[in-house]
Amino acid sequence: MWHSDTRIVSNTAEKISRATGGCLSQRGFSLVELLVTTAIFSVLLAGVFGAYFSQLDHSTREYKVAESEIELSIAKRIIEQDLQMAGYGLADEYPAVTGFNPMPVTLANGTGPDGSDQFYLRGTALGQLNRASQGWSYVSGFDASSPPKPNLKPWGDPREQVENDYRVVLIDPSSKSLQVDAGGEWLFKYTDNGVTTDIVHLDGTGMTDNIGLGTLVYGLYSSNTHDASTTLQPYYTVHYNLGGTSPSICAPGTRSLLRGESVVNDDPTGQPLLACVLDFQMAMGLDTSAPLDGMVNVWDDDNSLVGGYTRENMNDQLKRIKAYLLVQSGNRDSDYTYPLSSVLVGEAGIGGRTVNLTAEQRKYHWRLVSLSVQPRNIR
Repeated sequence: MWHSDTRIVSNTAEKISRATGGCLSQRGFSLVELLVTTAIFSVLLAGVFGAYFSQLDHSTREYKVAESEIELSIAKRIIEQDLQMAGYGLADEYPAVTGFNPMPVTLANGTGPDGSDQFYLRGTALGQLNRASQGWSYVSGFDASSPPKPNLKPWGDPREQVENDYRVVLIDPSSKSLQVDAGGEWLFKYTDNGVTTDIVHLDGTGMTDNIGLGTLVYGLYSSNTHDASTTLQPYYTVHYNLGGTSPSICAPGTRSLLRGESVVNDDPTGQPLLACVLDFQMAMGLDTSAPLDGMVNVWDDDNSLVGGYTRENMNDQLKRIKAYLLVQSGNRDSDYTYPLSSVLVGEAGIGGRTVNLTAEQRKYHWRLVSLSVQPRNIR
């Protein structure tokens, strides 16, 4: 039976081979078959690459969103710290001979690009780029030398220590006025040779005026980097505003939020802190009740009230500062349209400015960032 089946298969194969000219095993694919196969693979590859590039675009957008969030978190922390420290180290009174009369904060409403605000803060600890500005102490005693040399209260946190060669300002603990020497000088130098400490003039000569117990000492800068400046101030000025050129990934019309700090310039040039910002607005919460109860009852976002304040008014009535930023989140998304054609950069009842978005700007995601800070040193 098995041999019979074998012969049948063999005979059949032989007949087919004769019919096809003996070329059965050498037959290939036709052109039509190749074209059909190529078309099928092209469709499959197009789907695979389409999915790949779609996922790549999605991953890129998510990465930029995450990057924007990180940059925004850092910027928010810096802004919050500046607002909290505004007024730190400022005296209540500045002798006329010094020519200073600083305000802890100043709002320049609508003076920035496209109606954005500018904001100025002042205080000795606002110099984040200079380690010396974080140092402070007070005179806790005197040594046995003649004349006696002052000793400063040491701190456990080295970041707050006043160290050798720091340039310092002195504030009287009772009157809270900036101290000047007999010649009207207000900037001094702290020395510490490891054995004795002293507060002297910049040329190293000892002070002829007495420094009382409890005198407050605030660091400004180290070494002699600003000693020759004719515009030196007994505090830092920090300036926030929009400006500069945004990176190419930013929406048209956006700018960078700039932060400038200086101890020699009351309008310092800023460095980019946050990119792709469309608007920046500020508002100040005031206690104008009589008598003052410490609660905010009026918001000023256009400088109509605080523009006429004295430093004493500011210290008594300013209770809260709010900052608003309209910031791009991620890259341009051609498949997306922002749901609003206009955005209030502020809050209802507080004010701010309405920003109208162009058709191109609506191809971007936007985030309204609101910061609310209670100044710790304006009181």
